[in-house]
Amino acid sequence: MTILSSDIKFFAAQYPTDDAYGGGLMSGTVVQDGVSSNLFPVSSEIDMSLGVVQLRKVYAAVLSENNDALVGASVNVYTPPSDSLYEFALFKWGDKRTTRAEAAAALAAFPYAVGSGGGGVTGSSNPYTISNASSLQVGDRILLAVGGGTPIVTAVAMVNAISGSNFTLSIYYLGGSASFFDTWYPAKENPAAAKVCTAVETSDAVSASDTVIPLDRLEAQVIPALPTYPLSARGLDGSGLRFSGGLAPIFRGGEIVLIRNAAGSVSEPVAINRVDYQNGTIELLYPLENAYAAGSIVTPLIDLGDMQAQVGISFSQQTWTRTFSDTIIGNPIGANFNVVSNPITLINEGAETERWAIVFTNATDFKLIGETLGQIASGSTATDFSPINPITNQPYFTIPSAGWGTGWLAGNVLRFNTTGARAPFWAMRTTTPTPTASTDSALMQLRGSF
Repeated sequence: MTILSSDIKFFAAQYPTDDAYGGGLMSGTVVQDGVSSNLFPVSSEIDMSLGVVQLRKVYAAVLSENNDALVGASVNVYTPPSDSLYEFALFKWGDKRTTRAEAAAALAAFPYAVGSGGGGVTGSSNPYTISNASSLQVGDRILLAVGGGTPIVTAVAMVNAISGSNFTLSIYYLGGSASFFDTWYPAKENPAAAKVCTAVETSDAVSASDTVIPLDRLEAQVIPALPTYPLSARGLDGSGLRFSGGLAPIFRGGEIVLIRNAAGSVSEPVAINRVDYQNGTIELLYPLENAYAAGSIVTPLIDLGDMQAQVGISFSQQTWTRTFSDTIIGNPIGANFNVVSNPITLINEGAETERWAIVFTNATDFKLIGETLGQIASGSTATDFSPINPITNQPYFTIPSAGWGTGWLAGNVLRFNTTGARAPFWAMRTTTPTPTASTDSALMQLRGSF
């Protein structure tokens, strides 16, 4: 038996809300394909009039009755909204405990960080000239700053011409009121910022063997398109994106993207070598295998790794300290569970990513405590132990009674970890103000090999 297409699903989180605590663990609510308002609510008149940023945590899950692996799992935006007033994007941030407030802070962070190197800036008006820029190419992004030791970034610029040793710039975004720069730095990825992924269209046809793909845009509208920054966008703090016009880059060199034709009948993953902002293109590490018409879809893939139910580390401990550590706390004890001859078993449908503690109440009886789930069951060494996951009505795992041995005392602990075939990520919908009512829809896809 292997994984079936029907075993692969999206689930909503416990708290589908834009309150700070939004998110939570995986719920039993399936995000159904083709159902209206199954992830985000219908846009209200206020949302349409003022603009809003909404976030929802989503879980990709494999529900097969085995622990076969969905290898190289990833999610992507398969089809973007047809209405440009809406932006639909995905990003991966944190884990199942991450709240909406934490995810929003990462999404709203300035997407660039100061790289090493750089040099001086000359000129008093746009375009400016920079020095010591031998590694730059036309179309590269740089950060313009004031000061040296702890630079204050005041703008994002783009190299638009190279003449001998001089590099002229055009100011791409200017934040606040600062218009003076004395230093430039390479723009690198800010690890404190979420990497947004959405789908864009090719602006022209490309042929098989081409290594450059022209796109209709290279950035996602994270904050509603409004005339003034900084601002406080509804649903998201806009101050971190004030130097980028509320936009965040969709593509980065070194990442994998998927290109497909409009019908979805032809597709291939490709690797980006460089993003050229001046020409609105991505340059590939290797040529395309297929031809694609204008209007084909290009989308980054959010890597979820191999999705598979697994049992990890296990060990016994003398006393339960209420601390979930992956190394023993206190003195070792003679009692242990024989996982070699009697392995703990699980299946994709029931297993969760959790750290577990089985705490003995006497020589044979115990209670089960999960790090995030709390105390959920009790059992005995005399029988196989299979606590039920209420979401899927399948066991989280099964502990065979034959593995317990003897020597257990009240207060002793068996600690072990499990990994579920589950992966949380976040979906974002940004609505730019409009005086007229509108509707939107988008598709997201879970991919993998099995």
